[in-house]
Amino acid sequence: MIQKCHLMVFLLATGMFSNTLSLFADQEKDSTRMTEDFTAPKGFTGGIEGPAVDLDGNIYAVNYERQQTIGKVTPEGECSVFVQLPDKSTGNGIRFNTKGFMLIADYVGHNILKVDMDTREITTYAHEPGMNQPNDLAIGANDILYASDPNWGKSAGQIWRIDTKGKVTLLEGGMGTTNGIEVSPDEKTLYVNETVQRKVWAYDLSPDGNVSNKRLLIEFPDFGMDGMRCDAEGNLYITRYGKGTVAVVSPQGKVLKEVKLGGKNPSNIAFGGPDGRTCYVTVADRGCIEVFRAEVPGRSWTMYQGVAYTLEGPEWQKTLKQSPHSKWRVHDLTRPPPAVVTPGNEPQAPPSDAVVLFGGKDLSAWKGKDGGPAQWIVKDGFVEVNGTGDIGTREEFGDCQLHIEWANPNPPERRSQYRGNSGIFFMNAYEVQILDSFRNRTYADGSAASLYGQHPPIVNACRRPGEWQTYEIVFRAPRFGSYKKLKLEEPARATVFHNGVLVQHNAPFHGKTTHYYVPKYEPHGPKAPIRLQDHGDGQAMRFRNIWVRRLDLSGGD
Repeated sequence: MIQKCHLMVFLLATGMFSNTLSLFADQEKDSTRMTEDFTAPKGFTGGIEGPAVDLDGNIYAVNYERQQTIGKVTPEGECSVFVQLPDKSTGNGIRFNTKGFMLIADYVGHNILKVDMDTREITTYAHEPGMNQPNDLAIGANDILYASDPNWGKSAGQIWRIDTKGKVTLLEGGMGTTNGIEVSPDEKTLYVNETVQRKVWAYDLSPDGNVSNKRLLIEFPDFGMDGMRCDAEGNLYITRYGKGTVAVVSPQGKVLKEVKLGGKNPSNIAFGGPDGRTCYVTVADRGCIEVFRAEVPGRSWTMYQGVAYTLEGPEWQKTLKQSPHSKWRVHDLTRPPPAVVTPGNEPQAPPSDAVVLFGGKDLSAWKGKDGGPAQWIVKDGFVEVNGTGDIGTREEFGDCQLHIEWANPNPPERRSQYRGNSGIFFMNAYEVQILDSFRNRTYADGSAASLYGQHPPIVNACRRPGEWQTYEIVFRAPRFGSYKKLKLEEPARATVFHNGVLVQHNAPFHGKTTHYYVPKYEPHGPKAPIRLQDHGDGQAMRFRNIWVRRLDLSGGD
């Protein structure tokens, strides 16, 4: 069931909140309160926890309407049950990994559960009988997971590490009632709080997930603590259970401010919204989510929105070259990604004047990188990349219309530029990028259907991994003067439809495709082969139904 649970004026895009009276009749009228209700009170049970925000801005929290559910709240405020957990499993902390899977601490089943966000299939990611009850979760950019594990009856606890294969390792036992847990933005510190003891501990965190140098960050004189999250500057936002506040604590252990809530028992917090500065707080005694605005984005939001940062390296952005053709740098990680649209067209048969480059039977129209026969694997009507290098057409083409269908490996195993990467090089020089851009963040000018390193697509029309995709490309070759003058007269251009959606409109190439560097032109003849790329990283890309029509786009009669 879906119900409208967010009824107030809530301007997420600008960070402005309504200062009018709440539309929820039972919302506490408190002039000192610093939050607004995002969902209606009592929509969730008293066991509300989580929360986590996906790439599309949806908020997920446990126990919507009843126990053992995961609730979904859209940015527009539509509430629904996303999944029902199996058997007796009951969720607590929620996180997303870089592959887009939801990970849930199941404190009843002593599990970490994994949810496929597309199929909603629930599987056990990790199980450890030695856990008391896995409570909250933290995750690194390398997808290593950390779990707090309290024993409430004994006021004791421990912390665990769960690697990317689901192997569980005890990091430390003999602690107080471990509850909130978080990784710092630089991935060098693991924070853990103890609810009953009112202490927050900091550990040095190694790249492989080991902890050392335990030290006290802060000890509160009263009330308890629950979940906590870091912002992008390393400040901790700690929910103060019983006090009804969120304490913002610096990496040095100084309380910078406290945000007063409408309820007394906040259980956890997550960052989201269009800019990552909206804080969603689950409030157990009111059974709802309250919101306030932070000055800087959340650490996990920044990591999830900008996954490419962690892959390309922290110094990547500083070394990029400024493009003379736009305000952005080449492969700029801060360039906004294309908006996502849902395609709806079907594959197309070649017309009568087309040159069929691959019809499902053989690669006779192609040659390998050394000029010999192409070695890619032909089976079941498609051709699959196998690590033997790029292939190019035996015939040469200039102006043309190209139809090609392709599919990424499924399930996806990697991310950014190493997830379903290939490319179509017209005239062996001008690339239209092929990439799995379905929920896979990378630099915008490296997205699927980009003119690689130059123009991002207008929108992202990618289908899910494993599904067949189509490109319809009209390519106009560059025009050079006589070879004596060696002067570019008109740039190469491309119009691209991705799955029937216009994503490039007569976009100019600023030169031959390069990686990392600013492109430039080198004079060449009017025709050259079309090349398909083997990216060389073991991705078994598939292609089918490839045909081309020769065109003359010179203009005139």
